[in-house]
Parts: sequence; C-alpha cells; structure tokens
Amino acid sequence: MTPLPKNKITRAERGKRRRGNTPKLTKNIKTAKVPLHKDKMAQKLLMVLRPRPAVDESVAKKQLADKMLTKKGKKATADKK
Repeated sequence: MTPLPKNKITRAERGKRRRGNTPKLTKNIKTAKVPLHKDKMAQKLLMVLRPRPAVDESVAKKQLADKMLTKKGKKATADKK
C-alpha cells in the first residue's frame, strides 16, 4: 500500500468535519427547561396529575352558575332580585 497524499482527507476526518465543532456539554437536569414544542404537553400533564381538594357537589354547582352569570354580565341583575 502506498501512503496517502498530503491533501487526502481520510474517512474519519470527513466524519469529524461533517459533525462540526460541537462542544460536549452535559445539561443540568434539575435546571433544564421544557422545550417549547413540548411546553403545552407538559402543562396539560401537570394539570391532570395535580392533587385536587375534595369539593362538595352543591358548592361546585353554585360556583359554576356564578361563573356563567359573570361571563354573561347578568351577575348584577341576579343580585337585585
């Protein structure tokens, strides 16, 4: 076998050049942020998994009715009756 010419780029060097100059830094998992494309998914997951306090059904229905009235702007008229 003859030696390679001076300007010949070996197979290993070609791979290194393609890969680029990337630093090998490890991420700190404790402080890493959720990627933007997974942000909504993480929020939904946390909403589903969060602990919820026990609520009486009648109180919950009343709160829902109050919420519906305030959205429509009829809260003030309902209080006068």
